[in-house]
Amino acid sequence: MTTSTTPFASKAAPRKFRMDDTDTIVMDGQTLTRIIANVDIPGVVKAGEKGGYIQHFSNLSYNGSCWVHEGAFVIGETAHIGNDAQIRAGVTVVACNVTADADIHGPRTVTLNEPELPRVLDYMARRDAAAAAARLRAA
Repeated sequence: MTTSTTPFASKAAPRKFRMDDTDTIVMDGQTLTRIIANVDIPGVVKAGEKGGYIQHFSNLSYNGSCWVHEGAFVIGETAHIGNDAQIRAGVTVVACNVTADADIHGPRTVTLNEPELPRVLDYMARRDAAAAAARLRAA
């Protein structure tokens, strides 16, 4: 019997981060696990550096340069950090999405009920629409 190997398997890029099951904390009744960078993210983190704590691997996108920095926390399986968003020390994100190029500094808790969130989302939507229009004009 021969074993089949997929020629593409060796070309797969390493995932951006891993969760360190030996380094967990409990916050608001939820177990959070520290992340460690598997690859360099230029200008953000170097491979092997520790980041903050997330509840679930889906809390942090493998795409873009988004990162949860040391001293930051993401709680809730529906919370998501994506694109190029940076969650800095002292910030706790609870059950909401932070995307685009948001750079959030602490001490601060970000939730769906945050009074500034609608204004920030409106700004991000206008900015993204303007960028898309500029790309269309350039094409």
